[in-house]
Amino acid sequence: MIFVPIVGSMIRKNLGFRGDGAPQLMYFKGEDFGVHTSPFSFYSGKWELRGERYFLGKGPYKALIVFFHGLGAGHRAYSREISALAKQGYLVYAYDNTGCGISEGTCIGNLAQAALDQKVFFDFLNSDPLAKGLDIYAWGHSWGGYMALTALLPEYGVSKSVSMAGFPSVYQAMVSSSPSSAKFKNSILLYQKMKFGKYGNIDVTSLMNQTKAKVLYIQDENDKTCPSQDCLFHFKKEVKNPNVSFWVTQNKGHQPYWSNASVAYYEELKNKYHIFGIKRDLKHEIDYSVLNQDDPKTMKRIIDFFDN
Repeated sequence: MIFVPIVGSMIRKNLGFRGDGAPQLMYFKGEDFGVHTSPFSFYSGKWELRGERYFLGKGPYKALIVFFHGLGAGHRAYSREISALAKQGYLVYAYDNTGCGISEGTCIGNLAQAALDQKVFFDFLNSDPLAKGLDIYAWGHSWGGYMALTALLPEYGVSKSVSMAGFPSVYQAMVSSSPSSAKFKNSILLYQKMKFGKYGNIDVTSLMNQTKAKVLYIQDENDKTCPSQDCLFHFKKEVKNPNVSFWVTQNKGHQPYWSNASVAYYEELKNKYHIFGIKRDLKHEIDYSVLNQDDPKTMKRIIDFFDN
């Protein structure tokens, strides 16, 4: 017990920042990609969380997709991908977690906070007349890929889910990023339970094995950010549910939905121009027609999964 408050303090310190994205980059809106958006908001505790619905027209829509963003920036870091699904006839809801993007909150604080945010989002969604009668699908990347899998909790009513590079649990994500934290496993799990209840360390491997929903898991075979051996290969070994399928990419790193040209350009910006560091080349202009360019095969796989 003596280590529990210490562990909690360490976790809060490590995530004691807002996820507002890189100030060097532009973040686009749905209108920049030819779709419409409308705002929505709800409260998670004392903080107002804000999001946007993406849509092409007034409907009817094929289904409703909830998009969950990754760590570091809000949902507008994925506005191109979200807009691509809206153009296929889906109504897409995307919001920013506590301490991220356009939402309130002093900091992220804990990866499990997103599970509490998710719960109150689905409470909001159930009361939103625009969502009435639509099948609900989930989709997310990295931290959001984990949330796309926690969305398989039966009470949320999700019938299809796409997880891109999602991790098995909050605890596993901590160990992947800091292997020495495994020494404090019992204290970490106890703290997560005390602070967040059943949402503190949801085991999505178990959810994937039990779900009746269709699930598509996507990851690059050499992802180092969410290590593929802890995620992709773990799931391929442990998940026996025939409703779960896998799409494995190569040479995409942590963005399995990016094109090869986009991945190469990102590495050039990072390594040659130090665009994300304090030594960045301020004179170098970013070509956004190349950065975040999507891989057509992976995006088609996602669209086909939702369509069929």
